[in-house]
Amino acid sequence: MPQRTGPRLRVGFIGCSHFADALARAGHHARELRDPAEAREVDVVVLDGDEAEWVRGIVEKLVPHLAARQMLVHTCLEEGVQLLDDAELAGAIVMAAHSLDGALWATDAADEVGQAVVDLLVAEAGGTSVSLDREQRLAAAAGKRLEALASVASIDAAELASRAGVQSWEPVLPARRSPADLERLWAAIGDPGAARLFAQLERRGAELRGDAEIELWAIAKENQRG
Repeated sequence: MPQRTGPRLRVGFIGCSHFADALARAGHHARELRDPAEAREVDVVVLDGDEAEWVRGIVEKLVPHLAARQMLVHTCLEEGVQLLDDAELAGAIVMAAHSLDGALWATDAADEVGQAVVDLLVAEAGGTSVSLDREQRLAAAAGKRLEALASVASIDAAELASRAGVQSWEPVLPARRSPADLERLWAAIGDPGAARLFAQLERRGAELRGDAEIELWAIAKENQRG
């Protein structure tokens, strides 16, 4: 991606931000924010996390430190810009952007100004914006979670292969999601077979982690769409 020659933005991020990394490759200045008060030192704040409650918690801490018309973006696919309502009330320009496949980004904003800004930021990151409603967002998030859960089967496959002396890969379990998050994703899956597979893989992942809470949630869901 070519370096930009125009004005550069100061981008502060919280979380492991691929969006901020892409903006840095485009020539903007990106840095991790370690204290909410540091938000005043940047033009754009990126909150990079998959869980809506995490985003809400960070926003609550940031609000007292946001300047008027400061730009704030979250990357949680499951929810749109409403996660940033408190920041909008504080005068921030609020937006949402999540990479669906590397080039296509699901975006949202509270107004036309915010939409224009987030579209430009996504373009700077080398992507194209697409608008999704809440139902579409949840379906896309459920699909990405199911894709990530493939690593659960890979762990068992690697264990079986190791019995034959094959040590070719080291799969990693996907990050834990709360029962409330999993409930929303499971409910967004229309196909009964896919919903059952989702629950079974979450159950096996919970067994491997020793997570009784998620295991019980999955057991309750396995046969609901039989």
